[in-house]
Amino acid sequence: MSGEPKPPVMEADPKLTSIEQAQISLGILTAACSTLGKDKKPVCEQLLKPLEQNKKSPVDTMADVLVSFGEESMDKAVDGFNLILMEATAKAKEQLIAAGKLKKDGSPVE
Repeated sequence: MSGEPKPPVMEADPKLTSIEQAQISLGILTAACSTLGKDKKPVCEQLLKPLEQNKKSPVDTMADVLVSFGEESMDKAVDGFNLILMEATAKAKEQLIAAGKLKKDGSPVE
């Protein structure tokens, strides 16, 4: 299979420090572990220990979780995060409109 092109490798955001990358990853990975059953959750949480101890990178840790448990738990965590973010964004918009900082269409008040 050496003739097949490799998928593109995305680099981590260079503006984020390694600590910020680890914190973001831990949040998503912890949420992913929490979606697993009682028997798998502790095993998943053990995979996070090297990241917590700065002994493994966020990318390597996330890859370990994906290999061990598949994409479903990660998808659930990201979907849950996206729902919370959408609700928070809508609430923030309402608050900014009420404060007179945004128009109802979301454009800034001049």
